[in-house]
Amino acid sequence: MPVSVQQLFAAAGLERQGVVRWGEPVPTNQPGVYCVSTSEDPEGQRLTPFLPSAARLAGLLEACPRLSVDGEPANVATLAHRLSRFWLDAEPVLYVGQTGSSLRLRVGQYYGTPMGASRPHAGGWWLKSIANLDALYLHFAPSEDPVRAEREMLKSFASHVTDDDAASLFDQERIAPFANVRVASGELKHHGLLHYAAEPADESTSTPVVVWSQPVTDKDRLRSNLRIPSASKYVFPEEPGMVTLVIDGEERRVQWRPNGTRSGTLGVGKKVMATLLERGERIRIEVRGGVFALFRK
Repeated sequence: MPVSVQQLFAAAGLERQGVVRWGEPVPTNQPGVYCVSTSEDPEGQRLTPFLPSAARLAGLLEACPRLSVDGEPANVATLAHRLSRFWLDAEPVLYVGQTGSSLRLRVGQYYGTPMGASRPHAGGWWLKSIANLDALYLHFAPSEDPVRAEREMLKSFASHVTDDDAASLFDQERIAPFANVRVASGELKHHGLLHYAAEPADESTSTPVVVWSQPVTDKDRLRSNLRIPSASKYVFPEEPGMVTLVIDGEERRVQWRPNGTRSGTLGVGKKVMATLLERGERIRIEVRGGVFALFRK
């Protein structure tokens, strides 16, 4: 049973704020969630067949020559066929995303990230494989807890897919909108694709991206985590995990946690936190080649 954009926002307890055509900026810098749909009408439902773009898929294969399907080198035909096995003609919603920072910034990153690129918004790239991308619409809603909202929307989507429709999917158990590779539980769909992100370029001599921490408080200096504001989180991974941090020329692996709409945290350790700048100062962080360098002066 197809589920509309309006139903998904309602499942998260949200009121849709607006809609833009694919490629147009979202007119808000609030955190929130967004849906990419085949319909401008939030209650609209329409049958839309899967129309792959051979040119875009060829470009992806050029950027990612090691891309494989079930362990075999991919070509345009095999890649298009595998993606088609995750498409549901009757479903208007093709992707659900969220951001704890600015909807305008994050959606702009989504638009601008080429297929095969590993940053700044590598998720949802399946959407860019279709030929009618410019005919899509992006609906959005602010949210104080976009992580929870996205999870509820994905759960609602999966609950509306009938057994008959699920039987047509390559992965019949982990169900989400076409371009969502992760389902509500956080599990990855079983899709058989590997090496679909280009290897990072050598950025050792490039100009670093500079972001700043939250102002350091007296409480911070007694703890092990450096707080990273929403405006700076875009340079960090979307998922929690270990990242490489350089402090005083020493490289170490530390824990990164995005923490939804709250400040992210870098587990730099109590020794480092105790020697940070004076209370109220922000810490400069330079990002180059996926390595984060922290400067205390």
